[in-house]
Amino acid sequence: MIRRYLSQDNNESRITDILSLNILERVKTLLEASSAPQLQYESAWVITNIAAGNSTQTMAVVEADYIKVLMDCLCSDGNIDFKAQISWALSNIAGESAPLRERLLHQNAMNAVIQVLKSLYEQILQVSSSEYTTDHMKVIREKGAHADVRVLTWTISNMCRGGFKTKELWQLYIPAFEILSEMTLLDDPEICTDACWGLSRILSNMHKVDPFLRALHIHDGLCPRLVKLLDSDNVLLQTPVLRTVINIASGPNEHISCLLKGQPLEVLLQYLSPSVLSHFRRDALLTIANIAAGSENHVRQVLETPGIMEMVETYTRIPDTDTDILPYASKQKSTHQDIEEEWKITQEAVWIICNVTSLGSIESICNMLDAHPQIPKRLSRILLYQSTPMPAILKVLDAMINILSRTSELFNVNPPLSSQPKNPYYDEFVQLGIMRRIQSMKNEYPGVNSLQERLDLYTTAANNCNAQQPTYTLVAGSAEAFGLPTRKVLTTGANVRRVVRGTEDGDVRWVEDAVGKLCILEGS
Repeated sequence: MIRRYLSQDNNESRITDILSLNILERVKTLLEASSAPQLQYESAWVITNIAAGNSTQTMAVVEADYIKVLMDCLCSDGNIDFKAQISWALSNIAGESAPLRERLLHQNAMNAVIQVLKSLYEQILQVSSSEYTTDHMKVIREKGAHADVRVLTWTISNMCRGGFKTKELWQLYIPAFEILSEMTLLDDPEICTDACWGLSRILSNMHKVDPFLRALHIHDGLCPRLVKLLDSDNVLLQTPVLRTVINIASGPNEHISCLLKGQPLEVLLQYLSPSVLSHFRRDALLTIANIAAGSENHVRQVLETPGIMEMVETYTRIPDTDTDILPYASKQKSTHQDIEEEWKITQEAVWIICNVTSLGSIESICNMLDAHPQIPKRLSRILLYQSTPMPAILKVLDAMINILSRTSELFNVNPPLSSQPKNPYYDEFVQLGIMRRIQSMKNEYPGVNSLQERLDLYTTAANNCNAQQPTYTLVAGSAEAFGLPTRKVLTTGANVRRVVRGTEDGDVRWVEDAVGKLCILEGS
């Protein structure tokens, strides 16, 4: 027979009808009938579909104490198909809410699923080894385990969405990260997609959780594999892979170094074409900004990758007026939402400039500005534009403060003669009317503290550039030792590493599409 499942249109009403029969206790008994494995499997399907209903229906399963029963089944001697089905039911419960995910984590549900997947994968590796093949997916398909591997991977990924107190459970995410990393190596887009969503969620949940970051080991094959997947033309795969890469780059410097071994910058450059969807361009720039927030060496690698800073310069612009580079400009009139997205892209480009001018060496910064002389002008236009969103204004000011402060360090190394010109970027900003704009903004936004602080920093940095007395600082602290005047180097601390915590992938429960693809059951 071919199993039929609840349709998407009327599944909730049918689940209500089933629950009205008060069968949950009876199904629980059938689930525990180890002498009838087929009956157990059928019972697991019933609970899976009920748990895929609305919140009330899912909670009916939870309140009937099914988590414990499902956990017992998962840890039993049942066959792998049965355990995969049990994990699916648990995943549907996990998809309901953050508190339920936390409850499942506390009851060790994710680790139990991990152990099932690890055991299955180890068996696959043993078979592959005995057959002298590295094509593990071929063995998985030949053994009929493709559906099981995918369900188990998806379940772990779904449980990795986290909750409100997941940072306290950081130890549970280490084995999840390890097994999901293994799953990315399989040559299967669906499994890789689910695995990457899980990796991205773990890294966002554990952002700045020091014990987790110290314990986490990113194996050598993961980052090159992610970069290869990033080069895929599968749009459904590209999004979670890019999110994972962003979140790896949000970690410690050693994680950024590990990522750079996979050479992602050349591939990320492909995502910066104006013809690419806006969210991909934004995320690619965010990834580069995170890399540039690492160390001076990481900044150098960004600057030395041909084409990167050219695109950063291109996107340092006013989207409202610069419609020539908008991919939709020639097709239809730009919407307000389109322009908002493009402003986010502008902001990410300026983040990169902020991070480069904050962490790069003086030589690197000056070489970058010499190679891209339009960057100060483009920053100025954005600041002078009356409709620039506040987040973009703040980042532009950060970049300008860094440019003035860091380039002025040249005067500290080589004291200028009185006949030499002032900092050329100071002069350029003055000629473009930035000081007048700074003064007007002080009056326009008196209550915006973050803005006022930056306006004061810019004024101080500009005054330093305009100082009549040269600075003779040779090394840190030496000026004070000789009683000479010093000029404080002002940077804004712009080199912040950020994660993506998007919700657009939703709390998926796999009721309709996944059931149709994976779980057609034949029997007598």
